[in-house]
Amino acid sequence: MSLNGKLILGYMPGGTGQIRPFHHTFNYAQDVTKRGFDNVDAIVVWGGEDIDPSFYKEKPNRHTQAQRGPTERDRAEWSAMKYAKMNGIPIIGVCRGAQFLCVASGGKLVQHVTGHVGGQHNIMFADDGLDIMSVTSCHHQMMYPWKTDYQLLAWSTQRLSTTYQGEDQKEIRECHTHFEPEVVYFPKTRGFAVQGHPEWMDETDPFVHYCNEMIQKLLLRELLVA
Repeated sequence: MSLNGKLILGYMPGGTGQIRPFHHTFNYAQDVTKRGFDNVDAIVVWGGEDIDPSFYKEKPNRHTQAQRGPTERDRAEWSAMKYAKMNGIPIIGVCRGAQFLCVASGGKLVQHVTGHVGGQHNIMFADDGLDIMSVTSCHHQMMYPWKTDYQLLAWSTQRLSTTYQGEDQKEIRECHTHFEPEVVYFPKTRGFAVQGHPEWMDETDPFVHYCNEMIQKLLLRELLVA
């Protein structure tokens, strides 16, 4: 299985290991049990614009792109993740998708951070046997999983942001004492959240290899054994 691709929304048809778009077969206003999710191994939620903060019960910071309420894409992805969660379907979230997955798992977002827009930076892993790796950095919001059920798998080797703002530009002080999360696993949601963009990287890159291995280990192990 490879994460390479540039789809906005996607699912993994049972047994194929390939990502396919579901935005043509899934409509948030329809019952997802009737369309698009039969025999699916996992769903994939990709990067893009900020999600509406109402999903985590906040008003938008002035830096937040979402200022006019949830978009159709917000509603579609939210409904898809709710359905996946209720039916034990694994979720893979990339960048925006990782942030939305964090919210769907009971967390929230830091609405504005600095130091993460463009370029690459190094991350380190909870697994001491792994080397430091370089990942892409293209976001101004950050996952805040600290008050939900989560496993922090990787974080930036140094603090890149000088500010961590919530609604009304208020500083979230506790963020200054936490790691900046890069890869998070949400066991109750069966969700694998990657803040960077492995799909922008060469498929031979160590980080892409790491993501594929962890998805197989954490999300698809039963399917592989079967």
